[in-house]
Amino acid sequence: MAEVRRAGRPLTPEGEVLLGVRQALDAYDLLNHPGVWETAWIAFTADEPDDPFCGTFIDAATGSIGSWNRQDVSHLYDGGSTLAGI
Repeated sequence: MAEVRRAGRPLTPEGEVLLGVRQALDAYDLLNHPGVWETAWIAFTADEPDDPFCGTFIDAATGSIGSWNRQDVSHLYDGGSTLAGI
């Protein structure tokens, strides 16, 4: 089975791109709004690597994962989903 890639990066089963460190930092800067984005949340996937609109993040404090988008509708997944559990 051939690996599916976009912009030279592997895709998740949901079709999102795994972010590199620089892209993750750029996404953090884009999303960092007090009261909306927790400082422990780190984006690790995005729909597009260079101009992301949505993706997945990990809560570095708890290991839980959630989804984010640029419309300030970011939330942890229900049921305590973790990166190790997906």
